[in-house]
Amino acid sequence: MQRRKNPLFDQLEQKTNVNMNEILRLANSLQSANLKDERTIRKLIKTISQMVNIPVSKEKEEFIIKAIKNDKVPNSLQGLMKLFKG
Repeated sequence: MQRRKNPLFDQLEQKTNVNMNEILRLANSLQSANLKDERTIRKLIKTISQMVNIPVSKEKEEFIIKAIKNDKVPNSLQGLMKLFKG
């Protein structure tokens, strides 16, 4: 999939070390995801953890699930990365 060069996308790829196409694919899958379903959230956490190569402990996973289910999710990429890194 060929895309135009975009400084914002380039910066995002540099900060996350994740290919923009993977990020877009994940974003598209989230549009129809039920983020109140714990199984869906666990799968999402596992996917993101693997994408960014950051292991997530069971305690951290439970914390993230609770945050998502209670609509307390950061609204920026940096905020999300901090949530994963702890």
